[in-house]
Amino acid sequence: MKNMKIVLSGNAGSGKSTVGKLLAERLGVGFLSIGEICRKRAVLMGMDINQFQEYLRSNTEFDQAMDKYIAEYASSLSGYVFDYRLGFHFLPESFKVLLKVSEEIAFQRISNRYGKDEDFSAELLSDKIILLRKRNEHMRERFIEVYGTDFCDERNYDLVIDSDAYSPGEIVDMFSSNLES
Repeated sequence: MKNMKIVLSGNAGSGKSTVGKLLAERLGVGFLSIGEICRKRAVLMGMDINQFQEYLRSNTEFDQAMDKYIAEYASSLSGYVFDYRLGFHFLPESFKVLLKVSEEIAFQRISNRYGKDEDFSAELLSDKIILLRKRNEHMRERFIEVYGTDFCDERNYDLVIDSDAYSPGEIVDMFSSNLES
């Protein structure tokens, strides 16, 4: 399956990177996480990921350069798995997957994984979840404004999975059965 082209989309904490790495390994293809690239860029700019996302609302050059880079990089590969919210839009030849997640599970995953590069300074869990909700809403609004497309619209995808209900390994198994059918 080295010629499979898969893009994973979803809100923060949906499991895109975790599932993507496992799936790429199983398929024997490369993996690229746009989220990881953005987090690294944020650190270089002295920001956490939420501040960086806010910065991108008025500075679209980074997004445009990233989209061009990804399209060129993807065209050079026979197969890949990308964690890329707008992959369905920019890589139409790919198998497009939306991973859905509840805010509570997303918050648990993010706070366990990153900690320091996420702004969850609020004291109450409910307030922290509101911060995550705002981050997701701002990103969705930005993409609709800049690209005219909604990465949360399930009609954009070949497969939609509720990642709350399954482990990353189970999700990878679902891919295998969906790709083989």
